[in-house]
Amino acid sequence: MYCGFGAGEAAAEQMPLSMAARAVDWIVETARQLRQDAFAVHFFGGEPFAGQDVIEVAVHRARALAGKTGMEARFEVATNGVF
Repeated sequence: MYCGFGAGEAAAEQMPLSMAARAVDWIVETARQLRQDAFAVHFFGGEPFAGQDVIEVAVHRARALAGKTGMEARFEVATNGVF
């Protein structure tokens, strides 16, 4: 889900799963090019948790790529919600 503030009609749309996977690919490739030993996937706001399948795709993709590259995958959440 996209943020409802200022997103207009897009607020009701869920991020395509392929976009979540491509975002993780980009994070990992950028970290690899910078010769990092870890990368982080950040979830901002409560919206990501309204589309749990997007979270699952991103986390599973990140863990799989961490295993392939030998890098450490880290996950962070910033929200004012309660979980």
